[in-house]
Amino acid sequence: MKKLKISAKMLLIIFPLIFLNSCENNPEDNTFIKEQIKGYVQKGPYLIGTSISLSELKSDLSQTGKVFTTDIKNNQGAFEIRNIELSSGFVEITADGFYFNELIGENSSAQLTLSAVSDIRDKSTLNVNILAHLEKDRLLKLVSEGASFLDAKTQAQEEILKVFLIAKSDITESELLNISEDGDNNAILLAVSVILQGHLSVADMSELIGKLNSDLVEDGILDDPSIGTALINNARLADLQSVRTNLENRYKELDLDVSIPEFEKYIEYFIENSEYEFDHFPVYPETSDYGINILHLERDSFPMSNGLSLAAELPEGTSLRIVLKGGMWWYRFAPEGPKNWEISRYNESSRQQEFTASSPGGNSDVSLEFEVQTGIQKNYTIEYYENGAELPTRIREITIGTEGPQQGINDASYPKDGQFGPNILAMEYDTLSLQTGIKYSLAVDFPKYDEPRISYQFNFNEAGIYSVDPGDIILWDITQDSTNLKISGRNKDMKADMSILFTRPGIFDLEGEGISKIGRIY
Repeated sequence: MKKLKISAKMLLIIFPLIFLNSCENNPEDNTFIKEQIKGYVQKGPYLIGTSISLSELKSDLSQTGKVFTTDIKNNQGAFEIRNIELSSGFVEITADGFYFNELIGENSSAQLTLSAVSDIRDKSTLNVNILAHLEKDRLLKLVSEGASFLDAKTQAQEEILKVFLIAKSDITESELLNISEDGDNNAILLAVSVILQGHLSVADMSELIGKLNSDLVEDGILDDPSIGTALINNARLADLQSVRTNLENRYKELDLDVSIPEFEKYIEYFIENSEYEFDHFPVYPETSDYGINILHLERDSFPMSNGLSLAAELPEGTSLRIVLKGGMWWYRFAPEGPKNWEISRYNESSRQQEFTASSPGGNSDVSLEFEVQTGIQKNYTIEYYENGAELPTRIREITIGTEGPQQGINDASYPKDGQFGPNILAMEYDTLSLQTGIKYSLAVDFPKYDEPRISYQFNFNEAGIYSVDPGDIILWDITQDSTNLKISGRNKDMKADMSILFTRPGIFDLEGEGISKIGRIY
């Protein structure tokens, strides 16, 4: 049997190799100095003044207590820390500041905190971004369960990307990605950033990120369907061309020639293949300030009334175009004019008109009156184009001019006398011999089973004929000037009343729901 002879010279060669190999496996073995750690903080790029802290970590990723601080010196999001002495290669870097919101093309209204955990023994670049932040909690959990840092980091990154339906085994470490550089890896970072931002405020986005991290930390699987719904809502409502334009303009302002990666394909794939439920549609209330809403989805028949409206509540990021077809109608221009609608000219040949919400995120409303003869019903078509759809997302047929108790408006009653005197609105009341100096009532008893809006317009031929006591107004909304008085109301099972006093002789016209009278004051 041959004996292996090891000379002293050979020992001198082997021992350093063993020592070097040991250092590679355990970044806590030696104290070392990093001459420079630099990088970028990005959601969109973070702004000048953002605070940066770099904390040294032990092998179990708990903090050693050693912290280095700096801040961002420009609006590119760039930072640099020089000549730091470390006894471990594991670090956590945290940034807290304002950032450029790539969805709206403006700086954020609040600060956002992002973190990244990395092994920097072989790195001089360390970026902080949304992907690095998302994987941190899951990474810490896996390491605490015995996984190596490298395996834990790889698994956490894969699990995060799976939420967004992205599978890429050779993707770069998250803390090396950069949204201002070309390439598929960087495109993935920007796509995830856009999906998380959506049209959310900083507070709401921060809450979404927190919920996502909490859901994934135990098993790396997204279980909460509401989080998936929030992600698909954000993705579908994002204007991807605006995102690209906003970022390109931003970097151009900073005198930087950058190439924004092709992030769009990852968001489009997510939209087309995600099973998360999209639920961010405009809302159509039953009634609005202007009357019964013909867009309300649970009602198809409406009274022949000037108390009808076209109303929608648009959550942030949503959009809406309505095409009304099949007849004639008028919309009130003043004093209660259209709110948040851009209205096309009426097309006489096709008998249709378009109403487009002009400010997504706001509420739209307009008062409508339809051309329908008394006792005759007429059908109209409403096409809904929601969230930029090229084809109608809904088509409804509605009927105007229906009779009966379900309509409510026709069942309002007018007592002969109100609280303040004889009721001018009473059907049987003769308005041709009204007296000055006497209080009269304008009284309506609304029906129990509906909430119609009823309006009346008094047109006086001369100024200063009447006066109204504000203390006598019960459940009426009024607008007035010296020659015109308009009253309107909408209340379920209530009695509206007010007083009117004529101060001198004159003549007026009264027009309203089922009423057309001439009044003469002596």
